Amino acid sequence: MKTFAPARWLAAPLPPEVRRAGLLGPRLTALVAYQKGACHMSVETIRRFLADVFRLPISHGQVVKTVQKAASAFGPCYGQLQGVLPQQAYMGIDETGHPERGRGLWSWCFHVPGQDRFTWFHIDDSRGSKVLQRYLAKRIGGSSAATTSRPIGSFCARPRCGCNCAGHT
Repeated sequence: MKTFAPARWLAAPLPPEVRRAGLLGPRLTALVAYQKGACHMSVETIRRFLADVFRLPISHGQVVKTVQKAASAFGPCYGQLQGVLPQQAYMGIDETGHPERGRGLWSWCFHVPGQDRFTWFHIDDSRGSKVLQRYLAKRIGGSSAATTSRPIGSFCARPRCGCNCAGHT
């Protein structure tokens, strides 16, 4: 932080609690994360929204930092959901390909219905059943995957899997 003093500038470091909190408070950080994650708004659209609605002109880089900060906070939850995937009685699984920086990647979606429903996403460079083996290897029985995907079908055909794959029955 710089403070003007006659004939010179003084610089003082920000207190640690201010550095941790960032320039945006928790509610505005949550709004930015929601806009990026749930509403699929571009960084530029979020930046313009904040400037137009809140009269808060912030940089493109600050929006990106805010999204990254919120994403890092979700890390433990992401790991917990990944850990309980093999224990679920039912789930819908699908994958779709997309290019990113010249590479072919696959977005995997695992949706668990019911009272405690959740959806877990994973991006991988493979469309193969090895992705399912990695995340569902401990699983025996119960999965219902409504798809015509070959990797999902081959995973469900494994001995002892007991999957009821709607797309392959």
